[in-house]
Amino acid sequence: MPELPEVETTIKGLSQKVLFKKIKGCWTDQSSRVFIRSDFPRRNPGEIIKGKTIESIERKGKNIIINLSKGIAVLVHQKISGHLLLGEWKEKSGKWIPSDKLLAEKINSFIHFIIFLSDGPMIAVSDPRKFFKIEFWKKKELMDSEAIKKIGPDALDIGLEKFRVSLRGRKREIKKLLIDQSFIAGIGNIYSDEILWDAQINPSREASSLDKNEVETLFKSMAKILKKAVRLKGDSISDYRLVTGEKGGYQNFHKVYQREGRPCKRKDGGIIKKRKFGGRHLRYCPVCQK
Repeated sequence: MPELPEVETTIKGLSQKVLFKKIKGCWTDQSSRVFIRSDFPRRNPGEIIKGKTIESIERKGKNIIINLSKGIAVLVHQKISGHLLLGEWKEKSGKWIPSDKLLAEKINSFIHFIIFLSDGPMIAVSDPRKFFKIEFWKKKELMDSEAIKKIGPDALDIGLEKFRVSLRGRKREIKKLLIDQSFIAGIGNIYSDEILWDAQINPSREASSLDKNEVETLFKSMAKILKKAVRLKGDSISDYRLVTGEKGGYQNFHKVYQREGRPCKRKDGGIIKKRKFGGRHLRYCPVCQK
């Protein structure tokens, strides 16, 4: 699933190309993944956004919010395998054929939602699993919604003291807290593993068991790993791609994620282990992560 660095990279890529462009309409072949949340006079998504201008694009946790004129907002959640693309496509025999060869990579070919602009590229969602979600809102109602209000502080905005206080008395495993979007927003499975390895903290530790120095180390590792991943334009070890169709670069720097059975990068004699963690898996070094 795209996490904070991937979503941040997507927003930057979109903002460079589509701000102040006017929308002609939209298309989808997955109407069950498209929702109209506010009470608009017209209930057709294309009619709601037709003629509106893209004023800004922002990130809320792992959500992308496209702010339009007239107080309309389109919320995009890429879910497990979706990613946004910019380009030009032509429909042929029920398939969308791109003009750019980068967009022709198979992972970019599962086009299920498109926003058409009057001037500029199309905005498309590619998602092989069809789990993506598009919601149409009046902006004020979106920001007042429970879905937005329950999102925790952003992982790159929270301060050390607030982070420290939020961990007090928490009996949950630290890995579970880091990926809980109501606790802190933006971190998922990949970066939680990488952050905890960098901080030399076992993912199964109770959050409240971390001492003052360990909390500070964890906080610094969180900022370090996420900022590095943003600089590298995200992690493309799986489905994620930049809006251009290219791969990000963080997958070339993994220390633990998908390195199970291999020696720890710290050369401490540890072998990276993998174990089930709810419906997911976690990776860690049993030697340096205590």
